[in-house]
Amino acid sequence: MLPSLRSDRDNKKIGKSYTDAPAMVVMHPSGRVETSEICNVLMAWSAAEQELDPGAAPGDLGIRWARNGHRYFESEGERFAVDDTSYLLLNPERSYQSHISSETEVDCFTVCLRPPFTSEVLRANSKPDAYLLDEPIGENSAANMFMEQSYYHNDTVSPILARLEKYRDIAPNDYAWFDEQFHALMDALLVQHREVYREIDSMPAVRAATREELYRRLHRAKELIECRLYEPLSLAEIATYAALSPHHFLRLFKQVFKETPHHYQIRRRLERARHLLINTNQSITNICLSVGFESMGSFSWMFRKHHGVSPQMFRREAGLKAEDVSA
Repeated sequence: MLPSLRSDRDNKKIGKSYTDAPAMVVMHPSGRVETSEICNVLMAWSAAEQELDPGAAPGDLGIRWARNGHRYFESEGERFAVDDTSYLLLNPERSYQSHISSETEVDCFTVCLRPPFTSEVLRANSKPDAYLLDEPIGENSAANMFMEQSYYHNDTVSPILARLEKYRDIAPNDYAWFDEQFHALMDALLVQHREVYREIDSMPAVRAATREELYRRLHRAKELIECRLYEPLSLAEIATYAALSPHHFLRLFKQVFKETPHHYQIRRRLERARHLLINTNQSITNICLSVGFESMGSFSWMFRKHHGVSPQMFRREAGLKAEDVSA
């Protein structure tokens, strides 16, 4: 167990670690994680203000997610964001910076999966049983196969992340339990990987390499929208970030995501507003402004259009439903 982690800004205790083998774990002020033994690690901490720059990753496949707010990342010229709706997957050796700036504490989680473990799982899922009987242990290889992006929470990976969140403190030194969860997580990532490439194969391009590059560029644009969700963004600005012409980008974005970039941004703003209406006591005016709307009129009209009721009525009905559940 990590004895005591402290954030750079507020000097508050911010986290714990959980492993699949006995080990000492240290999270440096930069955010870099070191272990006394080779093991997989779950890190959990909370912070309202934080800047992390761990530099080159120490060979870990990393999954990062957050609750009750946003955590932002910059990595090799790309930008990512995670919140209650998403998680970020980065391959080994990927360098990154991250920051949090929130009025309230954001709960942060990171899983670091080490190369010997990831290599063994990849071999077990890619080699025939007869081969594995003769060669149960193989050489380590980096798991650089995954598509690096933020993913919406789903039925494949997210249930395992939710289990790690929920049960981590019930038996924090139950190494066998964490070992099984990390194995399940790797299996789920491989299922997700196959789903991603089915999506890529459905894209409108003849050559496989072209389809994959278009997929990467469109998701890069989506990440920009997520990182600047509450700011004005023009079509030309997003297309330039994706290195595509505006019309080509717009056509492909609509084809892949089933909505325009502007509609995507509005929908995601309204989803955040919905979360704040249910889970906070912020005034509706503050929520309107905090999610990027310039006036209550436009916010109320958009909210009603998408949810069928006004923000005031939605909050009232959500409160009544909560009371029914507690009763």
